[in-house]
Amino acid sequence: MTSFTSNTSTWEKAYEYESTRIYTRSTESGIKEFKAITTVDVNIGSVLAVMRDYKAHPDWMRAIDKCQMVQQVTSKTRYLYYTIDMPWPLWDRDLVSKSTFYLKDDKSVLMKMEAAPTKKSTSENHVRMKSAKGYWLVTPISENKTKIIYQYKADPNGISKTLVNMFLLEAPKATFVGLKNQVKLAKYKDADLKWLEN
Repeated sequence: MTSFTSNTSTWEKAYEYESTRIYTRSTESGIKEFKAITTVDVNIGSVLAVMRDYKAHPDWMRAIDKCQMVQQVTSKTRYLYYTIDMPWPLWDRDLVSKSTFYLKDDKSVLMKMEAAPTKKSTSENHVRMKSAKGYWLVTPISENKTKIIYQYKADPNGISKTLVNMFLLEAPKATFVGLKNQVKLAKYKDADLKWLEN
């Protein structure tokens, strides 16, 4: 399985929810990393169109309040700025994330993500997340069926590891529920994939 961490600990299945399987493993920092796997009944173009539509990320990504473009480097690389709602009494967080899409030989598409905390000035209303890393791997199974793997680890900066790990499993579950609804919207049907070939 593709991995972008030096972690060698074993994945453990946490639970299964509506055809989504969620795994976790320990990291050196003490904050757990998750991996979620599911399939959706749409083509890969629709899934990628949802991922590229950054303005709509708050509609389906767990706890995301706002998403703005910081810089579009190429058709496949960009920096996005996210604000993240945290439960009271915690301060809300923000994150600058660099994401890059890669078209692989098997026609799957990998989107790598990594925090870029200095790419945008900090906000007095948010605590900047400095460490976050992961990927989405989107693989066509058939014309209208796509497999999705979402792996991620992040340090919210200033929140206890125990508390972070307690809420860890809610994020991928809620995100996949939102994603499965989002990919069915008409605006993502028959999406153009020419941008991947540039």
